[in-house]
Amino acid sequence: MKKGRCVGASAIPCLKAQNPYGLIQDPDLQGQSALPTLAPGMMELSVNSDGWYFHNYAILTLRSPESQIKDSKIEYYQLDSSKNGPSILMGYEVIP
Repeated sequence: MKKGRCVGASAIPCLKAQNPYGLIQDPDLQGQSALPTLAPGMMELSVNSDGWYFHNYAILTLRSPESQIKDSKIEYYQLDSSKNGPSILMGYEVIP
């Protein structure tokens, strides 16, 4: 695959105390040479006042030969769903 992104999170609420960003000892890499990393410039999710990570989602805009869109783009957002908070843009990538 020449272009690809792993987009998925927030299916299971996670507490900061669970340390989801911590290193996993002896992970099963399923044939991969290394663990994936956060894209340059991306941040970890924020934590709400109850200790839960914000939910997040991504919007992917795809280029096609017939469109006027020059490059594909993926935008990453987070929100504090427990407080019905607004969507906050965390970052984006342009995918030529």
